[in-house]
Amino acid sequence: DLFKSRESLRFSNPGNIIPIVIVVILVIWVALGIFPIAPIAIASKSMEPEFNMGDVTIIKKCNPNDVIVGDVIQYQMEGYTVVHRVVEKKQNNGEVLFTTKGDNNNVPDAHTVSEDQLIGKAIFRIKYIGYPAIWLNLIQTENLNVGVETGK
Repeated sequence: DLFKSRESLRFSNPGNIIPIVIVVILVIWVALGIFPIAPIAIASKSMEPEFNMGDVTIIKKCNPNDVIVGDVIQYQMEGYTVVHRVVEKKQNNGEVLFTTKGDNNNVPDAHTVSEDQLIGKAIFRIKYIGYPAIWLNLIQTENLNVGVETGK
């Protein structure tokens, strides 16, 4: 066993797996929110033409004072997040409130966004690479709905 084939040496070299381990760790860190930025796939057409369905936008964590009218923000709703543009910013009893609107929508959103719902603001986008995440989410949602009784 003094002489090993090139193939066996390639698979036994720990240096070959280090890049894979680094990528996996970075993905986990991004998913856990350790970095001040995170990618999000755009799943609707409400922000066209700025963000198309399937684009990925990079969201930077920020505080409400860093957001100005015209910024695109991500905020938390019950069970999902929204990426829309800030069209009005005001204060009420010391709390910052945002009125938002999708660029492709005719009217502002019906609800006001409070500062504790704010996740961050969009800093740039990458076109179309979010489609796999959207498709996986659709498949997962369809699988969850299979066998659900409708009550009819």
